[in-house]
Amino acid sequence: MLHRYLKKIIRSMLGLLGSRAKLKCDLSKCIIPSSARFRDPSRIMICAYVRIGQKCYIDGAGKVFIGSGTTFAEGVTVLSSNHNFKSPKLLPFDTLENYKKVEIGDACWLGHNSIVLPGTTIQDNVILAAGSVARGVLYENGVYAGNPAIRVAEREISLSNELENYIQYKAITGDILR
Repeated sequence: MLHRYLKKIIRSMLGLLGSRAKLKCDLSKCIIPSSARFRDPSRIMICAYVRIGQKCYIDGAGKVFIGSGTTFAEGVTVLSSNHNFKSPKLLPFDTLENYKKVEIGDACWLGHNSIVLPGTTIQDNVILAAGSVARGVLYENGVYAGNPAIRVAEREISLSNELENYIQYKAITGDILR
């Protein structure tokens, strides 16, 4: 019993190291905790100064792009694949998967336990409220909330400040993958 448990732990650790090694990002300019999980990490592009929260899950099967200065709160889920539920032969779905690219712009903030569905585009400077479900296009400088997420407020900011001047990324240490 203990032997099986140890094998699981070792496999998990090796998988974790392997998935991080395949991410397309500059790890010296990103904050990614050890509890973050990735599917198909080689299909995930993370720009500089991105901060991924604890227990986030990013499915890269359909490709995912995350712009500079974007922050994910704890428990954010980004999906880029879905089951084929339209199969007439098997219910509730067959073994095929549908893939759709997800694009998240610069300086976005995705709230606690929010979900981004396959095919979603989130433009620059968007806030997605905690627990919200994003699908379709979320237009720049908007605050979105709900399921499905709808625009509830406007942000009056611009990207004129250089992202490299963000102090928060230079000061944080601890459970960070570098």
